[in-house]
Amino acid sequence: MPMWITWRHAADSFPQPWTLDNKIEIFYERFYGWQLNIANTIANGAIDTQTGKRLEAIPHSDFATLSVCMSYFEMIGKYEAGYTGERKSLRYFGNGLKSVFSEIASWRDEQQKKFIVGLYHRVRCGFYHVPMTGPKEGVESGNYCIAINDNEDIFINPHRLPVRLLKHLGEYRDRLLHASQAKLRTNFERRFDKDNGISA
Repeated sequence: MPMWITWRHAADSFPQPWTLDNKIEIFYERFYGWQLNIANTIANGAIDTQTGKRLEAIPHSDFATLSVCMSYFEMIGKYEAGYTGERKSLRYFGNGLKSVFSEIASWRDEQQKKFIVGLYHRVRCGFYHVPMTGPKEGVESGNYCIAINDNEDIFINPHRLPVRLLKHLGEYRDRLLHASQAKLRTNFERRFDKDNGISA
């Protein structure tokens, strides 16, 4: 019985030791196939790659979609930085959020902080610990992924968010595959090796 390391690859799909390109492919296919594409299918429906049949979106799945998506921000923040320590979740959640939503960098510092802290405590931690969001959050179907108003109410579009995260994941993979991105590649491999028990 094979041990699957991604939705497409068994443990013996790659020769040992894994090359950097192998690691990038494994990382991408794990988060694509086992997380973000699942979230997108739940929210928006999809075409089954094996049967060609249409998979319909699941009604009332907004919170389930967000629950699947919320771990992406901290994870990508730590991978981009090559961070292998413990804790510092809020810091790397914020870094990941700004990586996905580059427009946040143009906001005032105070607005950035309120948005990141609010999303972290009231949404990310809400789903992990309760599992529901805290007060002052809502799901919407407006023309945005995530927004905050002057009252610090946070609005999330669960149909657009997984699409945005899938785009970011693909762009991150493409950057990692370029030899010119030496620092990004080194940081990625450091974190990947830690998460997969690979010794230097």
